Amino acid sequence: MTMMASSAIGARALPIGTPGRYFPAGIDRALLFQSVVASAMAWGLMAAGSAWMAAGVFWALLVVFLGWHGLNKSPERISALLLATLPAVGEFRNVWGYNAPQALYFTAFLVWYEFRRPVVREVMRDKAIWGLIIFSVGYWLISWFVAGNHNANFRMVDASMSAVSVLLLYREVKLFRTAMLGLGLCVLGEGMAFLSFGGRLGRAEVGDLTVGNPMTFGVPAALLVLLGLVHGGRLLQLKDSPMIRYGLLAATGVGLLLSTSRGSWLVTVVGIGVIFVFDRARRVMIVACFLSLVAGALILAQTERGAVLDAYLTKTFDPDVSIDKRTTGRAAQWRALPVMLADSPLWGHGPGLGKEIAAEYAGRGLLFHSLYLHMGAEAGMIGLGLVIWFVAYLAPRCWMIATRYGDPVPLMALAAFLTIGVSVIALDLSGGAYLGLAMLQPRGRLWIAREAVLIPAENDVL
Repeated sequence: MTMMASSAIGARALPIGTPGRYFPAGIDRALLFQSVVASAMAWGLMAAGSAWMAAGVFWALLVVFLGWHGLNKSPERISALLLATLPAVGEFRNVWGYNAPQALYFTAFLVWYEFRRPVVREVMRDKAIWGLIIFSVGYWLISWFVAGNHNANFRMVDASMSAVSVLLLYREVKLFRTAMLGLGLCVLGEGMAFLSFGGRLGRAEVGDLTVGNPMTFGVPAALLVLLGLVHGGRLLQLKDSPMIRYGLLAATGVGLLLSTSRGSWLVTVVGIGVIFVFDRARRVMIVACFLSLVAGALILAQTERGAVLDAYLTKTFDPDVSIDKRTTGRAAQWRALPVMLADSPLWGHGPGLGKEIAAEYAGRGLLFHSLYLHMGAEAGMIGLGLVIWFVAYLAPRCWMIATRYGDPVPLMALAAFLTIGVSVIALDLSGGAYLGLAMLQPRGRLWIAREAVLIPAENDVL
């Protein structure tokens, strides 16, 4: 009589690339419920004008849920919950708990390493991941030394942590889909919360606090649109629920319009362009969505909130508006780049000194509104060269996946990330989610999981 292992002990999933049976995955409803509860309660308090209370409730619920999964030795659910609530984490850290995301993501990684060490080692074999981690951590430490401020460029560490979370999680198909759907619902909750404040969606004056930014709302919203379109929404487990998918796309599209974040609009257009080229089955749907968006913009323009949208559309497309007004000061920073590089071409003016450099060369003490401006000003040609190397390393792999495997997701994510970098620094939690998708390995379609097999444990009697 053969005694086989009948529990998780002694069992492991087939390595990716090994022939085996494929099966679709669903949604972890309990985990999705937790993410919705944590973010929805906070967004509700936010809409009521209690930003501090909203942040407190959010962090408290999130820590409780994460702690529960930690006690159950489930790093997959920890990472999934962090990704599902990523928009709320990004917003509420600015109310209080600025360094909480780094602490939570680092703790999640420790739990992964303790209980899923083989998976961590397999994922960390990718040179692109090591390059991102070494660059982000190293650049932050140098910025701390140069600027004397430990928060200088600390958000670069966020990008590597959220990217690694995506890479660790994506093979756990059910939880990966849950995380992406939760992220989308969190974005929609954020949009509904900010609706009550008027003005640009994603930004609000709450008491003496200014909470949010249209771009930090728009970038995750753009990701929801792209994931809802590519592969017919399969990455959100919505391929067989077209009405829900179209509803989410419509609501997110309206939110993007009302955000008036032109950078987010551009990210969405570029990502959809990649899908249109490489995912032929979605072309009719993409055209239909575009026409619906145009109709929605025309309808919104007739409403009270449409006045803000109309003003930004006029600012963007009116030929009589100056380039400085169109770009909200970004043009001045771009014009200053050649001078900044000429004064210190090789290593720039110093990591962590972005505000000071912008004040000296562009006339405004604001962070550079571009990844490329930021790296060029602070780290010169060395910094820009590292960005170019990273893109040159990833781009052929993403292209190969799109052409050979018929999967445009990594290429879509890389193109979207590079577009984000035109408007903001992009190396943050949201940008890291795009980078994680861009660094997925060419090992089959993302929504495919391999069947786990039970393998005899060493002590089993055969």
